[in-house]
Amino acid sequence: MTTDRPEDQLIVTAETLLPALGLQDLEGLLGSAAAKRDLFGRFLERYADRATRVKGDEHTSGKGAVLPYRIPGTRFMIDLRGLDKADVKAFVTFGLLLAASGHVTLKDISAASLVAALSRFRKLSTELGERSVYEVVRAGQPTGVATVARQLYGRRCPYPTAACRHLSPSDGTCAITLDAAKDVVRALVASQVLAPWNPGADEELYRVRL
Repeated sequence: MTTDRPEDQLIVTAETLLPALGLQDLEGLLGSAAAKRDLFGRFLERYADRATRVKGDEHTSGKGAVLPYRIPGTRFMIDLRGLDKADVKAFVTFGLLLAASGHVTLKDISAASLVAALSRFRKLSTELGERSVYEVVRAGQPTGVATVARQLYGRRCPYPTAACRHLSPSDGTCAITLDAAKDVVRALVASQVLAPWNPGADEELYRVRL
């Protein structure tokens, strides 16, 4: 006989989603109520088959139940049984970070696009410097290769145990060159993680592909 655990069935609103997932420390990254609702909307879209709208004592299940998510205070019960909680948190955190960059509006992209982008992100190699390059582009997109190299060079590596090939052996800071940054960006474009912002321009800029 199995017993449902309370944490497997979350009752959440746009305002309580992050605390319910233990991500309350990231709330400050979303500056507006509209941004919270957009993140909540992508969350409900991703887990629509597990969402039940809670209205008083009435529960309405199914995809139709998630439509009024933009009404402030609307509550939904999400059944997380059988899901990897770390994957749920990763999906929400990834969407939050993209929204916080100011270059992506979650209202205009789908949950499926976020899942695909998260999958590509997880494949990035820290050893090759791909994750650090990606993070610089995401934070400042559209971004050129020279800016990427300038922002990384001399910076303390955020992944000190990754044995990155661009790590200076003398002081542990990033020693990536402009040519090496170009190679990493080309690889990320080829793997559809990044996309050119202004193809053919004298100085090409890049953005995160969704």
